[in-house]
Amino acid sequence: MRPFLSLLLVTLLGLSSALSQDNVTVALEGYIVTLEEAADGTVTEMFEPAETANPGDLVEYRLELVNVSNETLDGELFATGPVPANTFYLEGTALEGADYRLQFSADGGETFEEAPLTEQITNEQGETEEVIIDPTDYNAVRWILLTPLAAEESRTLVYRVEVR
Repeated sequence: MRPFLSLLLVTLLGLSSALSQDNVTVALEGYIVTLEEAADGTVTEMFEPAETANPGDLVEYRLELVNVSNETLDGELFATGPVPANTFYLEGTALEGADYRLQFSADGGETFEEAPLTEQITNEQGETEEVIIDPTDYNAVRWILLTPLAAEESRTLVYRVEVR
């Protein structure tokens, strides 16, 4: 077993003068996901805090955002979760909803776009073409909250990675 990768690489940014990090707290927790089969054949997901991880382990990250102010935050707010080195993002595990829009980065968080991400490459004929980046090459997940975050309200954002 190896020590699990740092879970402290979360960024929370407010893009409105009404928002600041002092108004919102963010907690990032990682859980090892295992499947347990009951005698009747039903399968249940089990979660243990991720202190160590091995290749092939499935890790679920949970970002919990809490508005600790006394006011509703209605500017654009976003939260970013890392896809740590030695892991890869599992496509479809970060769900988009009416309350937020989902974006990804494949360049270490320099830029974010909605999936599928693409890049320009030069093919063997010397021509430039656009290719789709495999979701396993994504290295950050970002949610943009589209609805206000009421005073003392919390939201939990979830995504999964697999350890290489």
